[in-house]
Amino acid sequence: MVFRTISSGDALSNVASSLLLSPASFFLRTHILARQRAVIAPLWPQSPVISVGSFPAGLALNGSDLDVVISLPQGTTPRTITWAQRLHHANIFAGLAANKPPILVGRLSPAPVLKYVVPAADDAGEEVPVDVSFQTVQSMIARNDFITLQLAARPGAKEALVLLKAWIKAASFDQPLYGGIGSYGLTLSVIAFLNRYELAGNKLPKTPWGVVTEYLRHYTHPDLEMFRGLVDVKTGKVMHPGEIGESLLLADPVLWGHVVGAKSVRMMEMVEAMRRLLERLESAGPAITEDEALNLFTTVETPVVKTEQEMEAQRMAASKAGNRMRRIMEGEKKVGLATKVAGAVPRREDPPREADAPAKGDALKTEAEKAAGAPSKEADATAKDDAPKTEVDKVVAMVMEKVVGRVAEAVGALKGEVTGVVEDILKAEKVSLEEKVEETPEAKAEESKESDEVVDVPPEAQVEDLPKEAEENR
Repeated sequence: MVFRTISSGDALSNVASSLLLSPASFFLRTHILARQRAVIAPLWPQSPVISVGSFPAGLALNGSDLDVVISLPQGTTPRTITWAQRLHHANIFAGLAANKPPILVGRLSPAPVLKYVVPAADDAGEEVPVDVSFQTVQSMIARNDFITLQLAARPGAKEALVLLKAWIKAASFDQPLYGGIGSYGLTLSVIAFLNRYELAGNKLPKTPWGVVTEYLRHYTHPDLEMFRGLVDVKTGKVMHPGEIGESLLLADPVLWGHVVGAKSVRMMEMVEAMRRLLERLESAGPAITEDEALNLFTTVETPVVKTEQEMEAQRMAASKAGNRMRRIMEGEKKVGLATKVAGAVPRREDPPREADAPAKGDALKTEAEKAAGAPSKEADATAKDDAPKTEVDKVVAMVMEKVVGRVAEAVGALKGEVTGVVEDILKAEKVSLEEKVEETPEAKAEESKESDEVVDVPPEAQVEDLPKEAEENR
């Protein structure tokens, strides 16, 4: 079952069970899901409707929303705004939503969400917020299965996650829109910690108190290793670690290319709050009472009240961080996901290793090859770099060669035509110009003048030049 269970002897387990949905709240959401399916069926008959997130995984807290996904066939591009308006009007007629304008969150994201609230049936009833999105259902089902299997294999892990979810909600770290980590991000962070803890050869504690304290120690470690790059959830290791970042970036274990936590710009603030929670939890010890545990995870010792301007600044910072990550993922074509994300964060320069330096024997061998005229390794590497490395590069090179050849032919033909036309024009202009010059009397006078100048040379000058020519002939 996915709601409260019978109390046990462990205080934290009992508190975690009390924080989950009551049986009445659970069945109310089940009924709302059935009504939503009945509304969607005539609109999109070929699209299955499922519930995803905390509700089917048994991690839904009191007052939590209901996440509904309308499945899309592969390759379908949703017209989200039009479809959301159509669904909202249908929900109003069915009594599922109030007669208000629809609320669509994340219009530019791959999966915008339509939000509405199912009104309470009576004064003592419960209003249930519902989030509806259009996505491919296979990845959503795989996410639920992954989370369920990871938590079921570790005793105390599910209860620890429920307690941490209640704590981030009380401390206002549960909204990614304002820089928080969110429910899904917190779940992946817990799974990443569990996998890293076991791969390191440690034996996991089997009580919620032990799991929570080890989790807090792991993420508040002084070197803050988990904030130095993209975290592989399946191993819990940071890929290509660099400098400390402001967010906790988690590679989605199911949806390749999706980074969870890109908007969690308040993680350093959350780390400080986690340190205070760890101190209070360790001071109480494993024998903590239920009242102490309930107060510890549902209230904040020193709540921080922020103004509207501060909230708007957090929202803008989270939005910029999300857009930055979206641009990185859109540009991730040929480079691996981890390398691309690590390239967006300043990297530490590692000192060169001795193994990377060329050996003396290799240097002597290279000189001998050069003297003998044999191709060296550098020449081979250059030749390999110059050649296309993949089939795609070969095709691109061939296409470019053909395009350049055709452009050159077109330019050459055009150049020849232009040159011929210009030459014809010049010839015609030259002929006409010569005809005009011959017919002009001034030109004839100039010719006669030039002949007169040649004839009128003084005889003394001609006589003086003869001896010089004779001497030169001798």
